[in-house]
Amino acid sequence: MTFLKRNTRVILALIISVLFAVGVFGNTIVINTIGIPSEANTIEIAATVTEVRIAGEGDYEHYIVYTEEYGDKISTYNFRGIADMDDYTSLRSGQRVLFRTMSGWIDDSEQVTFIPIYSMKTESGQVIVSLDDYNEYMSQDRFRASIAGVVASFFLLLVSVYCILLLKRRAFIEDA
Repeated sequence: MTFLKRNTRVILALIISVLFAVGVFGNTIVINTIGIPSEANTIEIAATVTEVRIAGEGDYEHYIVYTEEYGDKISTYNFRGIADMDDYTSLRSGQRVLFRTMSGWIDDSEQVTFIPIYSMKTESGQVIVSLDDYNEYMSQDRFRASIAGVVASFFLLLVSVYCILLLKRRAFIEDA
């Protein structure tokens, strides 16, 4: 039996751990660079409010802003800790709101069930949530996700090193 056949599981574990380590670390980089919404990588869209409803309960309670253009797809879920809920209840049918999202969400708005938004204001200028408020609030989540990503990548790299050392040891014993 050849060396590769006897060590198939170790080699497979090595390949998978390296791929996942690189993937998790790459995702961590994306979260902290490309994933941060800004005026440069988002677009501002106008929509006409038809109604505002409460969804979820307890800590998960949030508002859904129904619009003529996008139905119930404008998700304010991420605004739970930032927005003053009275700002939502003050929105009236026929009122225009401006919201910021990634252009891909609007391009696929027919296929998606929700459109994540990063800022919202009325056409008259009343700011419900600003882009800066959103980014400041989400920075805590990005930090936690970054720590988890680095820890997971480190663990997967340790598994990779262990597999390499195990393969070296087995090759040394086989040569002796």
